[in-house]
Amino acid sequence: MVTVDPQKGVIAYEQRKTGKKVTVPMHYHIIEHLHRLAPSGTSGYFYPTLAKKITAGRNGLSCSFKRIVVRAGIAPGIVPGKGMKRFTKRTFHSLRHSFPSALANAGIPEEVRMKLTGHPSKPVHHTYIHIELATLKNAVTALPLFRHVGSDSPPAHSEG
Repeated sequence: MVTVDPQKGVIAYEQRKTGKKVTVPMHYHIIEHLHRLAPSGTSGYFYPTLAKKITAGRNGLSCSFKRIVVRAGIAPGIVPGKGMKRFTKRTFHSLRHSFPSALANAGIPEEVRMKLTGHPSKPVHHTYIHIELATLKNAVTALPLFRHVGSDSPPAHSEG
């Protein structure tokens, strides 16, 4: 069961696999959006029809999400899998990678990211992290200039 509390600004849920209770603060844009959806509050679902939707199959949440992605003009990213099987990279499930990756690319420490995602271990957490090229470039740019030891001037370029 997921509890969304815009007044407190949190989402609370129990992880299915571990049974661990996780409370995640919501971004203020999400809180504003929820207040617009239900200005007088709600004790039920924000989207009752979505809450009842099955997740698998042609009419399931995952296929519906794929259709939305295609209608939005975003390539679903169909790639070869093992053997003859092909799979889609941009699925509803792939959103599980977006949040921890965005946190990592924003420079949020691993301990905080793991607390927010509820990941039980570093190996599990690392499977969901995808560092962007811009983040890697910023890391390299942050390095000091290389200098000769004991010299304040940059090294001379050598030919050959």
